[in-house]
Amino acid sequence: MSHSLKTTLLGCLEIPLFMKSGVQRFENTKEAALTSLLIPLILLLLISEISKINPVYADLNYLHILAKTSILLVLSILIYYGASYACIVALERKQYFFQFITATNWLTLTSFAINAPFFMLVYYGAYTYQEMLNLFIFLMFFSVIYSAFMITHLLRINWMLGAALSIMSLLIDDGLRQALFPG
Repeated sequence: MSHSLKTTLLGCLEIPLFMKSGVQRFENTKEAALTSLLIPLILLLLISEISKINPVYADLNYLHILAKTSILLVLSILIYYGASYACIVALERKQYFFQFITATNWLTLTSFAINAPFFMLVYYGAYTYQEMLNLFIFLMFFSVIYSAFMITHLLRINWMLGAALSIMSLLIDDGLRQALFPG
């Protein structure tokens, strides 16, 4: 494991613990930002299988779920990073944009790691989706909160702006899901 990967993974651990030092562990280069896009793309394969725990997806086959989640992921990334770029430029923090992308993409690994044990409990039948729904909602909000923390400290902006950028991701994803796949 290279020092760079170790440092990045340490940042993934520190951010949800609200440690400011974690924010600076992500590289601020175009190459790192582009490479970090592999994280959500790789996780997409696992998430598509685990999505069957949601009753809405229970009757769909893996390839159908993979296609839907791939479309949502690509559009969400394009719209979120485009809108974030506009906000970051307006805030005069353009120099942190690649680090923002890198950190945001790596935090998908953190979110997956935090959620995976609970997803597995439902996937293997220990609990129903309905029984775990409140926990899933709580973990989603936790993810938004530590993402807002990361954004606030990475961009060196007011916490309300960091929270708004974090929530924007959730709203874009939900809006796209409703627009593309209603019902």
